[in-house]
Amino acid sequence: MGLKNKRILAFLIDLIIVNAIIQLFGMLVKPDMPGYRLDTEYYTLISRFSYDVVFYLGYFLIFDVFSQGVTVGKKATNLMVVQAGQPAVRSIELVKRTLLKMVGMFVLPVSALVYLFFSKTLQDELMGLKVSTSKQ
Repeated sequence: MGLKNKRILAFLIDLIIVNAIIQLFGMLVKPDMPGYRLDTEYYTLISRFSYDVVFYLGYFLIFDVFSQGVTVGKKATNLMVVQAGQPAVRSIELVKRTLLKMVGMFVLPVSALVYLFFSKTLQDELMGLKVSTSKQ
């Protein structure tokens, strides 16, 4: 299996895990927080907070801080985040990478197409990192 396919599989594994956690949380707690309502003469804007973003961000940040960015999906597909010329990527760099990944997830169809056609992700390009097969 090529690196691109491994990365896609790892991402899908992580999405399944986070979505399972979100579903479990949703069964235990009413996840919708009351939002706010803004009425104007021309429109009404209603906003609600979604816990989904918090769970995705938390999942990836936990692995950035405690596992050098190796999520369950990366572990299952034998992948790791690396930086050229560095023995290990610093946690702060991994956290920044995750914050950029969240931007990519907000525009997932676009970022997925960019990755499929050009094998590039926003977070890796801007941070100077790459994902490769681990040494294990």
